[in-house]
Amino acid sequence: MFGDKPQEWPQKFAFIMVPEFTMMPATAAIEPLRLANRCAEKPLYKWAMHSVDGKPVAASNGILAMVDGDLDQINEHDTVIVCGGLNIQHHVDKRLVNWLRKGARRGMDIGAVCTGAHILAEAHILDGYRCTIHWENLPGFSEAFPEIEATGGLFEIDRDRFTSAGGTSALDMMLALIASQHGPDLAANVAELVLHSPIRHHSEHQRMSLPARIGARHPKLVGIIEEMENNLEERLSPSILARQAGLTGASPLLVGAAAIGAAAAASAMLARAATATLGGWVAAACHGATASTTGATASTTGATPAASLVPSSLVPSSLVPSSLVPSSLVPSSLVRAVLELAAPLRLVGELPLLRRPTLL
Repeated sequence: MFGDKPQEWPQKFAFIMVPEFTMMPATAAIEPLRLANRCAEKPLYKWAMHSVDGKPVAASNGILAMVDGDLDQINEHDTVIVCGGLNIQHHVDKRLVNWLRKGARRGMDIGAVCTGAHILAEAHILDGYRCTIHWENLPGFSEAFPEIEATGGLFEIDRDRFTSAGGTSALDMMLALIASQHGPDLAANVAELVLHSPIRHHSEHQRMSLPARIGARHPKLVGIIEEMENNLEERLSPSILARQAGLTGASPLLVGAAAIGAAAAASAMLARAATATLGGWVAAACHGATASTTGATASTTGATPAASLVPSSLVPSSLVPSSLVPSSLVPSSLVRAVLELAAPLRLVGELPLLRRPTLL
């Protein structure tokens, strides 16, 4: 089991590098081993890098990683770590999958960092185990492998399987290993050397809280972003989002733009989903504002023209001509709060730049 005393010292780790592996989690898994040896002043761990065919492997950052050998050169007592990264679905090599299955039948400790859990799942050696994977890949992973319990934690150690979510979470997983085998003092010394404090628990969240990520705490705006984040695979109706957030009286132009801006601050993937959901809404509102002098409505969704809802001081001239915006007050303090909290925004495509306005 991962974390138990090995059959022989130093314990040997075999890192299997998958094309486009992400370098940070790979090095975050190796460096604690090196530093544990240094702190203990004796060789507790050894490691080697392997690829399916023994040839160098390019990381996702383009750096070519030299390896020590192919899969056949991994000893049956080695602890195996599959290092995944980008486009993992395109790098599921049948030779590696078959090798992992055989290793699992022999009782090998097998784990993964970043998206390497996807390959372990393809080999069916995570069935009946807890695991984790990077938060960007978690929805797709859970859909592809519904029988596997993917927790979304920083890392998971479940008997002879262990996985970390990527980034620096591999560091916490290896520190947990060191603490289990050699005591918390050695793990703390290693953490000090890499300036990592405190050592995180496996169940901690991978990501910052949503308000911290988008730089906003207004519950209505956070609610919209949270709803979009929970439904990345489908386009939610803007009118439904507004109704759920209680924004039925607010300007769709400003609320929609603020939501896209906040989503962009959270992640590029969420920004794309937000733009797909709300981009047309904002564009329609812009068109409606331009046509407001003729009494046209803002969009086919029934949105109220932005020009009838906001004062000119709150609308950048690049978005809506100031001549079309009356000096009436904002009908809801909520719209003002959303504007105040929204991150600086650059809409995708042809939509203009909306800068953070100066509030009255």
